[in-house]
Amino acid sequence: MINRLEAKCSGYIFCKSDFYTVLDIIDERQKFEFSSGINEIRGEIDSGIFAISFLLSMHEKVDSRLLAIPPTIVVDEKEMLISDFQSYSCYMDSSYKLFSSSKSVEELVSKGLKTSKLAYSSNDICDMFNMENFRFKQPIKAVGNERFRAMAAIGFSYGKSVFCFPWMSRRRFDSFSGHLTDTLQTLRSLNKISIVPIGY
Repeated sequence: MINRLEAKCSGYIFCKSDFYTVLDIIDERQKFEFSSGINEIRGEIDSGIFAISFLLSMHEKVDSRLLAIPPTIVVDEKEMLISDFQSYSCYMDSSYKLFSSSKSVEELVSKGLKTSKLAYSSNDICDMFNMENFRFKQPIKAVGNERFRAMAAIGFSYGKSVFCFPWMSRRRFDSFSGHLTDTLQTLRSLNKISIVPIGY
């Protein structure tokens, strides 16, 4: 379990999600601090908040040649290489490696539980994240507004501690009709860190 996370970097990061694509920039004066629970950060799409979320979870996709200062990551007061940190983080977008599959959410959760050895059943995870059973048996692309429930369930089953969301406009965030806020509350109850970049 991770209680506190600090991150600093400087440079350009090309961020992609199902909704947006942007060349974002992190300023060397920006220092990001996150703690267990919901960490909502507000700003424009190119204000560095999309970049930090993407960097923490999709580091292998970041072009290091565009970084003026390499990332510094401190986890519970201990410095960590960002390459090692990737095992703890999860990018909440269908482009993330755990989600790029045509298998059902249930199958991916079962696979995650076998990997992490967590003492839950796939049905436990379905109930925990308040997923409709028929959608739990569908691939992520077919679960509609429950997509974040599905991704969180899979990430949790793999033992992830930090859930990094792509930047969303306030209107898009609200369009998930409570599914997203409920998912965030569930992750908070499980003592996970959620990083949520949102527009004004």
